[in-house]
Amino acid sequence: MSIVAIFACVCLIGIVVPHRRRVHVAELPRDLELLDSVFWEPGDTDSLRELISTSPKLISGKSVLDIGTGSGLVALCCCQFGAAEVTATDVNPAAIECAQRNAKRMGFQIDTKLVPVDGKHTSAFSVFDSTKRFDLIVSNPPWEDGKPKQWSDYALYDPEFQLLDSIMREGKSRLNPGGKILLAYGCVDAIRHVNRLAEELQYDVVVFDDRDLDGLPPLFLPGMLLGLVPKAL
Repeated sequence: MSIVAIFACVCLIGIVVPHRRRVHVAELPRDLELLDSVFWEPGDTDSLRELISTSPKLISGKSVLDIGTGSGLVALCCCQFGAAEVTATDVNPAAIECAQRNAKRMGFQIDTKLVPVDGKHTSAFSVFDSTKRFDLIVSNPPWEDGKPKQWSDYALYDPEFQLLDSIMREGKSRLNPGGKILLAYGCVDAIRHVNRLAEELQYDVVVFDDRDLDGLPPLFLPGMLLGLVPKAL
């Protein structure tokens, strides 16, 4: 059967073939493959990827969790720069497939976990047992306080910042001694929420950015990198 005939059959029976495209990222050995409905805006994580690529002690030999991995971009950068173990989670099945495909193409090993979206699992760590710990937790979470209506919206909206709250409230108990959390945000409201919650939860906040938050628009690029370090008791 010819390619034209196959395409015609696919259209007639209503099967949607996922669109794929490839993009180049300087930190990775091969182009990333992107699938439909998987969020892509590399400017969100420019500063996070720069820190990963220039800070060997941060990544080398460490166990890393990437929350909301999308294409797998940040998780794969952690692999590239020497992480011993990388786990990546997402609520979008297409993102999990995308991250796994990219890891296979590049010869990396990442453990991917699909987080259920059923209203019962609001924790960023619900897919792990209570003993699981990491040296580093990284995330470029959805920035805006809004309600997702379709798969692609889960990369944009975090209703009432529930995911952010979950990362910060449970994050301490998920870190190994000396561990830290890195968050990449390009939303003024979200960053202010991080700062308020950090004071309540006893985190020191390190801002890897010299821009004045008060002078930035509500949403901005590139994203701002925030480091959260649990305060010593």
